[in-house]
Amino acid sequence: MESPSAWQYYFAMALTWSDDELVAIERAMKSHPIESGRCAALARRVFELAERTDSSTHGLQVLPKTPARFVVPKLPHPPLWYSHTLVSTRHHRVDALTRAPGCEEASYLERHWEYPEALRVDRVDVYEIDPGIEVDDG
Repeated sequence: MESPSAWQYYFAMALTWSDDELVAIERAMKSHPIESGRCAALARRVFELAERTDSSTHGLQVLPKTPARFVVPKLPHPPLWYSHTLVSTRHHRVDALTRAPGCEEASYLERHWEYPEALRVDRVDVYEIDPGIEVDDG
């Protein structure tokens, strides 16, 4: 029997969503892409969907530890953000960086952020971060 590849292990640990949830999350990610800077709006939509099946779902915010000024995602042309809002559900982190499958919470910072040692993650209410930045995700 052939051994599974690392790629198969990555997706074996991915979150599962119903077809309707997956469509809604992908639509929200299209309306609030990485370059939009509207991570809190996306987090609110993901939170609404995730909380239905996991009552421990909550918001998180990635912030720089002092004296750093920005959080820098691992992307070819990374934006410089002062903070980043995302959702924690079923031991995974979900945002535009992880897409709908999410990323296991233990590896999220290392996998998706430059200088993870210079970052902190605080629990937040996604409805209090950047209110009013929604756009119709149709």
